Amino acid sequence: MFILPNERQSLALIPDPLERARVASDLAGRLQSDLQHVLQVRLAALREAAQSGTPRPELARQLGVSVSRVGQLLVGHRCRATGGRRAVA
Repeated sequence: MFILPNERQSLALIPDPLERARVASDLAGRLQSDLQHVLQVRLAALREAAQSGTPRPELARQLGVSVSRVGQLLVGHRCRATGGRRAVA
C-alpha cells in the first residue's frame, strides 16, 4: 500500500480531529507493516547478493549506503531507526 499525494491531502482535510487522528493511526499501522515487508525483501536480496560473491563495497554503491551500513544490515546490527530492535533491512 502506498499513499498517493491526493490521499495525503484528503487525510489533512478530515474536519474532525479525532477522526483524522484515528484514520492517520490506522494508515500508519498499515504503512509500518508494508515497510517491514519491503525491508525484509531488501535484506533477503542483499544477503543473496553477498552470498553469491558480490563484494560489500559494490553492494554499498548499488544501494547508496556506506560499506559499514551494509555490514550492519548483514549481521542484523541494532540501530536507532528501529528503536533498538534488530534491524531487518
